[in-house]
This record gives sequence, structure tokens and C-alpha cells, in this order.
Amino acid sequence: MAELITGLLMFSYLAFGSKELRLTQERGMYRPTDTVVRKAWDISGPMALQNLLMRGGYIAATVIVAPLGTVAIAASFSRLSLLRVCMV
Repeated sequence: MAELITGLLMFSYLAFGSKELRLTQERGMYRPTDTVVRKAWDISGPMALQNLLMRGGYIAATVIVAPLGTVAIAASFSRLSLLRVCMV
């Protein structure tokens, strides 16, 4: 819910707030060109791969810890939460 509200606030600022960023000041199509899509992919591709590998690692750790019981799962989730905080 917080992400939705933040996204709407950011979009409203982008659409109506800043003169430099305002989307409504120019008329025309906002269809991205092949060059823009390629640059966006060059940036987002490695980030998506990292996210996929990190989530896979979390799932693998949970699969390994799950047979050890509920206390081990709780400790593992605490460790993963701490790891996420350290990554920020």
C-alpha cells in the first residue's frame, strides 16, 4: 500500500508538479525508441538477474532449514531480515 501511495505521489509530481519534468508540456507520442529500450534493458537486466538469484538463494536456504523445525526457520528468517537490512 505504501508503494502504491508513493508511486502515485511521484507520478503526480512528474505529471503536474515540476516544470522541467512535466509530461503535459509537450504534445506527441511517448513511445520509446529501440535505443531507449536497449539502454533500459542494459540497466535493468543485471538488476533483474541479481534479484532472481537472491530470491532463489532465499528459497534454497528455506528448503535446507525447513526440515530442522520451527525454531530453525524463525532463526533463518531473522538472519535473512538482517541480511536485507545490511544490503540497503
